[in-house]
Amino acid sequence: MMKAMKTVLSAASCIFLAAVSPAPAQTHARALGMGMAYTAVARGVRAPSYNPANLGLPDNPRSSFTMFSVSAGVGNNAFSKSLYDRLFVEGADEDGKVYWDADDITDLLGAVPENGFCGSALVRTEFLSFSAGRFAFTMRGYARMFSRIDKEFFQIPLLGNEMNQKYILDNTSASALGIGVVSFSYGHPVEVSFAKAFALGTSLNIMYGAGYASTDRASAVFETASYGFNLQGEYEATVGAGGIGWGADFGAAAAIDEKWNVSVSLNNAVSRIRWNDATTEYGYVKGDSVYAFSLEDDEDHDALDDSSWSVDRDAFSRAVPPVLRVGLSYREDSFILSADYEQGFYESALFSATPRFNFGTEWQGVPWLPLRMGVGLGGRLGTTVSYGFGFHFGAFNLDFALLNRGFIDPKTSKGAVVAVDVSFIPRAAKRVTVSNW
Repeated sequence: MMKAMKTVLSAASCIFLAAVSPAPAQTHARALGMGMAYTAVARGVRAPSYNPANLGLPDNPRSSFTMFSVSAGVGNNAFSKSLYDRLFVEGADEDGKVYWDADDITDLLGAVPENGFCGSALVRTEFLSFSAGRFAFTMRGYARMFSRIDKEFFQIPLLGNEMNQKYILDNTSASALGIGVVSFSYGHPVEVSFAKAFALGTSLNIMYGAGYASTDRASAVFETASYGFNLQGEYEATVGAGGIGWGADFGAAAAIDEKWNVSVSLNNAVSRIRWNDATTEYGYVKGDSVYAFSLEDDEDHDALDDSSWSVDRDAFSRAVPPVLRVGLSYREDSFILSADYEQGFYESALFSATPRFNFGTEWQGVPWLPLRMGVGLGGRLGTTVSYGFGFHFGAFNLDFALLNRGFIDPKTSKGAVVAVDVSFIPRAAKRVTVSNW
């Protein structure tokens, strides 16, 4: 069992650490480099992903165009690169085997939170999108998965189980979503007395569903006795492939003065996708009086009884989870400082219901070489540090960014996100006119 457990953990660590391909669904390279504190900074073709009201502010460019924008990432909430190296690489013998002592097992289990091991992956694209004045047309695609596994799945193989003890494993879940979004966005200025400029905005979204999957129920009971152990587990999941729907985003933005901007948005405020090719997936596993050695006996096929099957169901509708964003930015000469608060309304493949705070900065002292850095706290990503830079020649922008799930030291990494953009965005004006421009 110990050998099997090491194999499983090694494979999982490779998937979540070695690949650099979760981050919130809206992730441009400039935003990622600034720690994703971008709600009050986004303008032009980038504004609809964060707050369409920004299109109505006076420093919004007359036109802008995104050729393509791609970001991808993987991560987990438990195993860092340094822990992986220690448990699976360092101290290997001539056959490549690594042996764990009691301290290694304690550190491994201590890294897994009490609410379970979580892993996620994201790919996001945007292409051939543009803005003209206060209007923007964008085409985006998202694919993301999120899974959670009970901590007991690690504890039982590594520490063993108590006699006559029943373990109830009911914190396991998984979800995945792939959609394409075509958005028509508009921001309109409104004259107010409390700010130099103020705008309201909305995006109307047409959504194309590629795939949907979510566990409706998943549980297992592991019971030990002197004669062996009993195992009973079952799951039920809803799956859909192919669908179409709609949605709307709303926002408000204000330029308080020449330096301060505030931006508030509710993305996916209303939405609905109807999934057509729908099934309900069922499965179970049962085992009575099972001994550990019987699981490793290739000739014993009756140790566990397991099965899975699908049942066609009627088409169903699901909402894309709403997410609230509040952004603040400050500009002083060549520096931009920004901060964001983000929170999903409930747990999903795209967003977390746990609040997240992002802080970022951009230095434009060399106009053709902007430098960026940001930090984030909370949410599904936990502590993050990000870096970014760009090559800007006139309106041509080529931007890169890397986000590390951990502190500055790469050994603390529990995953990463990378992003690259190619766009044409004229340099924004630094001054703000009055609200009746």
